[in-house]
Amino acid sequence: MLFIWILCILILLFIIPIPIKIKVKYIDMKLDFYLYNINLNNILRHIKRKTKHIVEDKPDRVHNFGNSIKTFSTLRKKLKFKPVLKLKLDLIYGLDNAAYTALLHGIITSFYPMLVQFLSLFFKISENNIEAQPEFNKFILKLEIDSIIFINLAKVIYMSLITYRHLKESNKENLANT
Repeated sequence: MLFIWILCILILLFIIPIPIKIKVKYIDMKLDFYLYNINLNNILRHIKRKTKHIVEDKPDRVHNFGNSIKTFSTLRKKLKFKPVLKLKLDLIYGLDNAAYTALLHGIITSFYPMLVQFLSLFFKISENNIEAQPEFNKFILKLEIDSIIFINLAKVIYMSLITYRHLKESNKENLANT
């Protein structure tokens, strides 16, 4: 009987989406990460102290930007089941000069479609609320990202297998072309 209950719980974990709430704040030169309103800064600092950054240079492989764009576009077509994302982004920014702030506003608003397109590679976006508010004649930067990702374990396993297989095939093609 206990085995049946455990099996039912595991099946439900695979099928029912689990909401993950992530929040990132950058206010007054301070960056905070939250997971379910739990501040993760201390944990991240502890992990950063323990890890060593070792960078190995591999001269025989050349990274080609065109190939990576092609790889991600074909990968996007292959992934049918993606986690659902609700995104809320609030940005308050300003430079000391009003003219520079207006130019920056134009640049930032032109990046909205690119951000949504990039996020749609990995997520199915159900809601996106992106707001950028310029503050003229003030030097300020406040960024708040509040998102909820609805994810289930079966989709994660499926996406990782498809991504792994696709990247393995694309690496073989890149090595054959060099």
